[in-house]
Amino acid sequence: MTIRDFDPTQDYEKLVALHNAVWPDYPVTVEELQSSDAQREAKIRHHRLLAEKDGQVVAQGKIGQSSWAYHPQKFNLGLEVLPEFRQRGIGQALLAALEEKVADAEPIQFGADAREDKPESVNFLTKRGFVECMRAWESRLRVADVDLAPFAEARKNPLEHDIRLTDLTTLLAEEGEDAYLKLHDMEVECDADVPLPEGEEHTPMAYEDWRERIRKSVRFTPACQFIAVAPDGEYVGISMLFPPKVGDYLGTGLTGVRRAHRRKGIALALKCMAIEYAKAQSVPEIRTDNAQQNRAMLSINEALGFEKQPAWIIYEKRLTAAAAP
Repeated sequence: MTIRDFDPTQDYEKLVALHNAVWPDYPVTVEELQSSDAQREAKIRHHRLLAEKDGQVVAQGKIGQSSWAYHPQKFNLGLEVLPEFRQRGIGQALLAALEEKVADAEPIQFGADAREDKPESVNFLTKRGFVECMRAWESRLRVADVDLAPFAEARKNPLEHDIRLTDLTTLLAEEGEDAYLKLHDMEVECDADVPLPEGEEHTPMAYEDWRERIRKSVRFTPACQFIAVAPDGEYVGISMLFPPKVGDYLGTGLTGVRRAHRRKGIALALKCMAIEYAKAQSVPEIRTDNAQQNRAMLSINEALGFEKQPAWIIYEKRLTAAAAP
Protein backbone atom coordinates (compact mmCIF):
# COMPACT_ATOMS: atom_id res chain seq x y z
CA MET A 1 0.00 0.00 0.00
CA THR A 2 1.15 3.52 -0.75
CA ILE A 3 -0.19 6.84 0.52
CA ARG A 4 0.11 9.91 -1.67
CA ASP A 5 -1.29 13.41 -2.08
CA PHE A 6 -4.51 13.85 -4.01
CA ASP A 7 -3.86 15.16 -7.53
CA PRO A 8 -6.73 17.43 -8.65
CA THR A 9 -5.70 17.09 -12.28
CA GLN A 10 -6.39 13.37 -12.44
CA ASP A 11 -7.89 11.97 -9.23
CA TYR A 12 -11.45 13.34 -9.01
CA GLU A 13 -13.00 10.37 -10.83
CA LYS A 14 -11.13 7.95 -8.57
CA LEU A 15 -12.28 9.85 -5.50
CA VAL A 16 -15.90 9.83 -6.66
CA ALA A 17 -15.79 6.09 -7.35
CA LEU A 18 -14.40 5.46 -3.87
CA HIS A 19 -16.91 7.69 -2.09
CA ASN A 20 -19.91 6.27 -3.95
CA ALA A 21 -18.80 2.73 -3.12
CA VAL A 22 -18.45 3.58 0.58
CA TRP A 23 -21.60 5.73 0.78
CA PRO A 24 -23.98 4.59 -2.01
CA ASP A 25 -26.84 6.45 -0.32
CA TYR A 26 -25.00 9.78 -0.64
CA PRO A 27 -23.68 9.74 -4.22
CA VAL A 28 -21.66 12.64 -5.58
CA THR A 29 -20.31 13.64 -8.96
CA VAL A 30 -16.96 15.00 -10.10
CA GLU A 31 -18.63 18.33 -10.78
CA GLU A 32 -19.97 18.56 -7.23
CA LEU A 33 -16.62 17.76 -5.62
CA GLN A 34 -14.77 20.23 -7.83
CA SER A 35 -17.37 22.89 -7.04
CA SER A 36 -17.11 22.22 -3.31
CA ASP A 37 -13.32 22.51 -3.40
CA ALA A 38 -13.50 25.72 -5.43
CA GLN A 39 -15.75 27.34 -2.81
CA ARG A 40 -13.18 27.00 -0.03
CA GLU A 41 -11.95 30.31 1.38
CA ALA A 42 -8.28 31.13 0.91
CA LYS A 43 -7.61 31.10 4.66
CA ILE A 44 -8.91 27.54 5.06
CA ARG A 45 -6.25 24.83 5.10
CA HIS A 46 -7.23 21.52 3.52
CA HIS A 47 -5.30 18.36 2.69
CA ARG A 48 -6.48 15.15 1.01
CA LEU A 49 -4.55 11.87 0.78
CA LEU A 50 -5.23 8.69 -1.20
CA ALA A 51 -4.21 5.14 -0.27
CA GLU A 52 -3.48 2.83 -3.20
CA LYS A 53 -3.04 -0.92 -3.39
CA ASP A 54 -1.78 -2.40 -6.67
CA GLY A 55 -2.76 0.80 -8.47
CA GLN A 56 -6.31 0.89 -7.04
CA VAL A 57 -7.46 3.72 -4.77
CA VAL A 58 -8.81 1.87 -1.74
CA ALA A 59 -9.11 4.71 0.80
CA GLN A 60 -8.96 8.44 1.20
CA GLY A 61 -8.37 10.76 4.10
CA LYS A 62 -8.93 14.50 4.43
CA ILE A 63 -8.21 17.08 7.06
CA GLY A 64 -9.08 20.76 7.08
CA GLN A 65 -10.34 23.75 8.95
CA SER A 66 -13.97 24.77 9.22
CA SER A 67 -15.16 28.00 7.65
CA TRP A 68 -18.37 27.58 9.67
CA ALA A 69 -16.52 27.70 13.03
CA TYR A 70 -13.00 28.76 12.12
CA HIS A 71 -10.02 28.39 14.42
CA PRO A 72 -6.47 28.19 13.03
CA GLN A 73 -5.52 25.33 15.36
CA LYS A 74 -8.68 23.23 15.08
CA PHE A 75 -9.09 20.67 12.30
CA ASN A 76 -11.78 18.25 11.15
CA LEU A 77 -10.84 14.97 9.54
CA GLY A 78 -12.58 12.23 7.61
CA LEU A 79 -11.65 8.76 6.37
CA GLU A 80 -13.22 6.49 3.77
CA VAL A 81 -12.00 2.91 3.26
CA LEU A 82 -13.49 0.35 0.89
CA PRO A 83 -15.23 -2.38 2.96
CA GLU A 84 -13.01 -5.17 1.67
CA PHE A 85 -9.87 -3.29 2.74
CA ARG A 86 -10.86 -2.48 6.32
CA GLN A 87 -9.17 -3.88 9.42
CA ARG A 88 -5.79 -3.75 7.68
CA GLY A 89 -4.36 -0.63 9.30
CA ILE A 90 -5.07 1.64 6.35
CA GLY A 91 -7.21 4.03 8.37
CA GLN A 92 -4.55 4.32 11.07
CA ALA A 93 -1.85 4.99 8.47
CA LEU A 94 -3.95 7.68 6.83
CA LEU A 95 -4.76 9.27 10.19
CA ALA A 96 -1.09 9.51 11.10
CA ALA A 97 -0.23 10.99 7.71
CA LEU A 98 -3.03 13.55 7.98
CA GLU A 99 -1.94 14.64 11.44
CA GLU A 100 1.58 15.12 10.12
CA LYS A 101 0.24 17.36 7.34
CA VAL A 102 -0.98 19.94 9.87
CA ALA A 103 1.65 19.47 12.60
CA ASP A 104 3.14 22.88 11.78
CA ALA A 105 -0.12 24.53 12.91
CA GLU A 106 0.32 23.03 16.41
CA PRO A 107 -3.25 21.68 16.52
CA ILE A 108 -5.20 21.87 19.75
CA GLN A 109 -8.23 19.86 18.60
CA PHE A 110 -9.29 17.34 15.98
CA GLY A 111 -12.93 16.77 15.09
CA ALA A 112 -14.58 13.85 13.28
CA ASP A 113 -17.97 12.20 12.93
CA ALA A 114 -19.41 8.72 12.50
CA ARG A 115 -22.91 7.37 12.03
CA GLU A 116 -24.16 5.44 15.02
CA ASP A 117 -25.02 2.37 12.92
CA LYS A 118 -21.38 2.06 11.73
CA PRO A 119 -19.70 0.39 14.75
CA GLU A 120 -16.35 0.03 12.98
CA SER A 121 -16.12 3.80 12.53
CA VAL A 122 -17.34 4.52 16.06
CA ASN A 123 -14.81 2.13 17.57
CA PHE A 124 -12.00 3.48 15.40
CA LEU A 125 -12.52 6.98 16.77
CA THR A 126 -13.21 6.15 20.42
CA LYS A 127 -10.15 3.87 20.65
CA ARG A 128 -8.01 6.81 19.51
CA GLY A 129 -9.19 9.26 22.12
CA PHE A 130 -12.10 10.92 20.33
CA VAL A 131 -14.97 11.83 22.66
CA GLU A 132 -18.61 12.39 21.68
CA CYS A 133 -19.64 16.04 21.96
CA MET A 134 -23.06 16.14 20.23
CA ARG A 135 -25.38 14.29 17.87
CA ALA A 136 -27.39 15.26 14.82
CA TRP A 137 -30.14 13.43 13.00
CA GLU A 138 -30.71 13.20 9.31
CA SER A 139 -34.46 13.03 8.70
CA ARG A 140 -36.17 12.03 5.46
CA LEU A 141 -39.60 12.84 4.09
CA ARG A 142 -41.47 10.80 1.50
CA VAL A 143 -42.95 13.68 -0.43
CA ALA A 144 -45.83 11.80 -2.05
CA ASP A 145 -47.12 10.77 1.40
CA VAL A 146 -47.43 14.32 2.73
CA ASP A 147 -50.87 15.89 3.08
CA LEU A 148 -50.47 19.62 3.67
CA ALA A 149 -54.21 20.24 4.17
CA PRO A 150 -53.98 19.99 8.00
CA PHE A 151 -51.48 22.88 7.97
CA ALA A 152 -53.68 25.27 5.97
CA GLU A 153 -54.69 27.40 8.96
CA ALA A 154 -51.21 27.45 10.49
CA ARG A 155 -49.76 28.63 7.17
CA LYS A 156 -51.91 31.76 7.41
CA ASN A 157 -50.13 32.97 10.56
CA PRO A 158 -47.29 34.79 8.75
CA LEU A 159 -49.81 36.50 6.47
CA GLU A 160 -51.59 37.89 9.51
CA HIS A 161 -48.31 39.64 10.37
CA ASP A 162 -48.06 40.96 6.79
CA ILE A 163 -45.17 38.59 6.09
CA ARG A 164 -44.75 37.85 2.40
CA LEU A 165 -43.59 34.34 1.41
CA THR A 166 -41.76 34.04 -1.90
CA ASP A 167 -38.61 32.62 -3.51
CA LEU A 168 -35.23 34.03 -4.43
CA THR A 169 -35.91 33.92 -8.18
CA THR A 170 -38.76 36.38 -7.68
CA LEU A 171 -36.73 38.62 -5.37
CA LEU A 172 -33.76 38.72 -7.74
CA ALA A 173 -36.09 39.85 -10.54
CA GLU A 174 -37.43 42.60 -8.28
CA GLU A 175 -34.29 43.75 -6.46
CA GLY A 176 -31.26 42.54 -8.39
CA GLU A 177 -27.99 42.19 -6.44
CA ASP A 178 -29.62 43.84 -3.41
CA ALA A 179 -31.47 40.57 -2.87
CA TYR A 180 -28.17 38.81 -2.22
CA LEU A 181 -27.05 41.55 0.17
CA LYS A 182 -30.25 41.19 2.19
CA LEU A 183 -30.09 37.40 2.07
CA HIS A 184 -26.54 37.42 3.42
CA ASP A 185 -27.48 39.80 6.22
CA MET A 186 -30.29 37.48 7.32
CA GLU A 187 -28.16 34.34 7.08
CA VAL A 188 -25.48 35.82 9.33
CA GLU A 189 -28.04 36.29 12.11
CA CYS A 190 -29.75 32.92 11.62
CA ASP A 191 -26.46 31.01 11.32
CA ALA A 192 -25.37 32.31 14.73
CA ASP A 193 -28.19 30.32 16.34
CA VAL A 194 -27.40 26.99 14.68
CA PRO A 195 -26.26 24.61 17.47
CA LEU A 196 -22.53 23.84 17.63
CA PRO A 197 -20.50 21.67 19.99
CA GLU A 198 -19.65 23.30 23.31
CA GLY A 199 -16.72 25.68 22.98
CA GLU A 200 -17.26 26.32 19.26
CA GLU A 201 -18.32 29.69 17.91
CA HIS A 202 -19.86 30.41 14.53
CA THR A 203 -17.66 32.43 12.16
CA PRO A 204 -19.64 34.92 10.03
CA MET A 205 -18.58 34.83 6.38
CA ALA A 206 -17.78 38.14 4.70
CA TYR A 207 -20.23 39.05 1.96
CA GLU A 208 -17.64 38.83 -0.83
CA ASP A 209 -16.63 35.28 0.20
CA TRP A 210 -20.26 34.22 0.65
CA ARG A 211 -21.23 35.62 -2.74
CA GLU A 212 -18.28 33.91 -4.44
CA ARG A 213 -19.31 30.60 -2.87
CA ILE A 214 -22.75 30.93 -4.43
CA ARG A 215 -21.24 31.76 -7.82
CA LYS A 216 -19.13 28.60 -7.73
CA SER A 217 -21.84 26.30 -6.39
CA VAL A 218 -23.36 23.84 -8.85
CA ARG A 219 -26.26 23.12 -6.48
CA PHE A 220 -27.45 26.59 -5.43
CA THR A 221 -30.83 27.12 -7.13
CA PRO A 222 -32.71 30.41 -6.52
CA ALA A 223 -36.07 28.83 -7.37
CA CYS A 224 -35.90 26.63 -4.26
CA GLN A 225 -34.61 29.22 -1.80
CA PHE A 226 -37.83 30.18 0.01
CA ILE A 227 -37.79 33.52 1.81
CA ALA A 228 -40.05 35.44 4.17
CA VAL A 229 -40.10 39.22 3.71
CA ALA A 230 -41.30 41.70 6.33
CA PRO A 231 -43.46 44.74 5.41
CA ASP A 232 -40.37 46.99 5.47
CA GLY A 233 -38.63 44.73 2.93
CA GLU A 234 -36.30 43.05 5.41
CA TYR A 235 -35.71 39.33 4.81
CA VAL A 236 -36.73 37.59 8.04
CA GLY A 237 -36.85 33.86 7.30
CA ILE A 238 -35.51 31.24 4.91
CA SER A 239 -35.72 27.56 4.04
CA MET A 240 -33.22 26.36 1.45
CA LEU A 241 -33.31 23.31 -0.81
CA PHE A 242 -30.39 22.02 -2.86
CA PRO A 243 -30.86 19.58 -5.75
CA PRO A 244 -27.96 17.11 -6.04
CA LYS A 245 -26.43 16.33 -9.42
CA VAL A 246 -27.23 12.66 -8.86
CA GLY A 247 -29.85 11.07 -6.60
CA ASP A 248 -33.63 11.45 -6.40
CA TYR A 249 -33.88 13.77 -3.43
CA LEU A 250 -33.58 17.39 -2.37
CA GLY A 251 -31.18 18.31 0.42
CA THR A 252 -32.16 20.97 2.95
CA GLY A 253 -29.76 23.75 3.84
CA LEU A 254 -30.49 26.41 6.41
CA THR A 255 -34.01 26.86 7.73
CA GLY A 256 -34.08 29.84 10.06
CA VAL A 257 -35.98 32.92 11.20
CA ARG A 258 -34.65 36.18 12.61
CA ARG A 259 -35.05 36.32 16.38
CA ALA A 260 -37.48 39.27 16.30
CA HIS A 261 -39.85 37.41 13.97
CA ARG A 262 -40.06 33.99 15.59
CA ARG A 263 -43.30 32.42 16.83
CA LYS A 264 -45.20 33.70 13.81
CA GLY A 265 -45.33 30.35 11.99
CA ILE A 266 -42.76 31.45 9.40
CA ALA A 267 -40.54 28.36 9.50
CA LEU A 268 -43.50 25.99 9.13
CA ALA A 269 -44.94 27.99 6.23
CA LEU A 270 -41.59 28.03 4.41
CA LYS A 271 -41.12 24.28 4.94
CA CYS A 272 -44.57 23.73 3.42
CA MET A 273 -43.53 25.80 0.40
CA ALA A 274 -40.47 23.59 0.05
CA ILE A 275 -42.62 20.47 0.10
CA GLU A 276 -44.93 21.94 -2.54
CA TYR A 277 -41.89 22.65 -4.70
CA ALA A 278 -40.72 19.05 -4.35
CA LYS A 279 -44.18 17.79 -5.29
CA ALA A 280 -44.28 20.03 -8.37
CA GLN A 281 -40.83 18.77 -9.42
CA SER A 282 -41.86 15.13 -8.78
CA VAL A 283 -38.93 14.69 -6.39
CA PRO A 284 -39.66 11.69 -4.17
CA GLU A 285 -37.69 12.67 -1.07
CA ILE A 286 -36.47 15.61 1.00
CA ARG A 287 -33.58 15.18 3.44
CA THR A 288 -32.64 17.46 6.30
CA ASP A 289 -30.23 17.50 9.26
CA ASN A 290 -30.87 18.79 12.77
CA ALA A 291 -28.81 18.89 15.93
CA GLN A 292 -30.35 16.93 18.77
CA GLN A 293 -30.74 20.09 20.87
CA ASN A 294 -32.63 21.96 18.13
CA ARG A 295 -35.99 20.87 19.50
CA ALA A 296 -37.96 23.64 17.77
CA MET A 297 -36.96 22.59 14.25
CA LEU A 298 -37.17 18.89 15.06
CA SER A 299 -40.77 19.42 16.19
CA ILE A 300 -41.69 21.08 12.88
CA ASN A 301 -40.08 18.31 10.87
CA GLU A 302 -41.76 15.60 12.94
CA ALA A 303 -45.16 17.26 12.47
CA LEU A 304 -44.63 17.32 8.70
CA GLY A 305 -43.76 13.62 8.64
CA PHE A 306 -39.97 13.58 8.46
CA GLU A 307 -38.55 10.31 9.80
CA LYS A 308 -35.27 10.21 11.72
CA GLN A 309 -32.41 8.12 10.37
CA PRO A 310 -29.48 6.81 12.45
CA ALA A 311 -27.80 9.71 14.23
CA TRP A 312 -24.46 11.17 13.25
CA ILE A 313 -22.17 11.38 16.29
CA ILE A 314 -19.81 14.35 16.35
CA TYR A 315 -16.52 13.70 18.13
CA GLU A 316 -13.62 15.82 19.25
CA LYS A 317 -10.13 15.06 20.49
CA ARG A 318 -8.57 17.88 22.50
CA LEU A 319 -4.79 17.97 22.40
CA THR A 320 -4.01 20.92 24.68
CA ALA A 321 -5.58 23.97 26.30
CA ALA A 322 -7.22 26.27 23.74
CA ALA A 323 -5.15 29.15 22.44
CA ALA A 324 -6.46 32.43 21.12
CA PRO A 325 -7.10 32.47 17.31
